[in-house]
Amino acid sequence: WIIGICNSINFFDNLDGGAAGTVAISSLGIAAIALGEGQELVAALAIVTTGSTLGFLIWNKSPAKIYMGDAGALFLGIIVSVLTIRLNPGITPQWSSIALLPMLLAVPILDTCIAVFSRIKRGISPFTGGRDHLSHRLMRKGLSKRNTAFALWAMQGLFVGSALTVYTCTKRSE
Repeated sequence: WIIGICNSINFFDNLDGGAAGTVAISSLGIAAIALGEGQELVAALAIVTTGSTLGFLIWNKSPAKIYMGDAGALFLGIIVSVLTIRLNPGITPQWSSIALLPMLLAVPILDTCIAVFSRIKRGISPFTGGRDHLSHRLMRKGLSKRNTAFALWAMQGLFVGSALTVYTCTKRSE
């Protein structure tokens, strides 16, 4: 999980503000669930991660003045993957609890899957760079860099909102 999410966030860092905004939204969702479960340390790290990525986003939005790079993306990948591992939503059935993890990080996971499968289908290495990420596909459809980032953030917000809905509805039914 940790290696996969680290690489997913790193792959996803191909658009000004894309990875930072998405990690901020994911971390906010993690914080909300952790606070609901009384997991103060998980919530605190998630809130700090949200704040730091939002602060970074001021300078990383299009046109970016600073870049995250591999070190920043891999670091954020470690943080959010460990946060999701440490998060205990306390819901049953257990599949609901496990389903929250990929929902909280859905857009970077989806982006990585699309890029990897696209490259394999074309007979090239999945580790070769390319223009087959979600951001590149949205820009080819005519969205600006800024609107592409907003679209990806909105998608991530919908997935995190869905995870919070699953969490809330499952908590109520217990």
